[in-house]
Amino acid sequence: MGYEFLSRIRYSECDQHEKLTLEHLADYFQDCTVFHDAEVGLGMHYWAQKHQMWVLTSWKILIFRRPICGEMVKVRTDAILCKGFKGLRNFTLRDENGHMLAAAFSKWALLDTLTGRPVRILPEEGDAYGRTEPLPIDTDNGRIEVPEEAASLDPIEIQVNHLDSNRHVNNAQYIRMVEGCLPKGFEVRSMRVSYHRSAALGDIIYPKISVSEHQVTGVLADAQGEPYVYFEFLDSVSENDAKVEAL
Repeated sequence: MGYEFLSRIRYSECDQHEKLTLEHLADYFQDCTVFHDAEVGLGMHYWAQKHQMWVLTSWKILIFRRPICGEMVKVRTDAILCKGFKGLRNFTLRDENGHMLAAAFSKWALLDTLTGRPVRILPEEGDAYGRTEPLPIDTDNGRIEVPEEAASLDPIEIQVNHLDSNRHVNNAQYIRMVEGCLPKGFEVRSMRVSYHRSAALGDIIYPKISVSEHQVTGVLADAQGEPYVYFEFLDSVSENDAKVEAL
């Protein structure tokens, strides 16, 4: 029991080459989650009344082709598992002919908004999302390691425009921060992002980034080095992940 919607790539979602940005690709996947929740009766207001919310803890996104301005696309999400306090989701982005443009595997946690601690999802809530088989995305990639020689970049102060309705920095905003640090001409084909804690209004984020020929790795942390987000961007996909494009 997944959820999908049609959309058209907007000019405001594109970079200087008229291609969908990484940030807005993440936005499409997040929006599809929100729409799916609402469709099965578990929308934002439902969770707010329970003082609970779903928090994205990590995802791996594969990019086979970034759509261009004006292109019609279909966005889809399917729940893989909702058990205990954990949730797993697939995402796909396809063109109007059904060709795979991007796909993702994601991990979520259900948290109590008053205590910040995980809470168990009720059986009927998990059943509402349905269940499907995961895409054959390689998820055994290990921990994201940041080299000691990673360069420190200018700090970023969190502003109101970084926040979402939960009053913390939105997941896609972190990707936007990293996207602005990528070397010129570096075309991302695979990215992993691991979210460790949320930044709020007025917090200062200190980026550290390591750049090699085919990989960009780093961390967004506070002044003490405690991480908000780890990230790894590659300019290729593995042989196994490449099979997803044909699905």
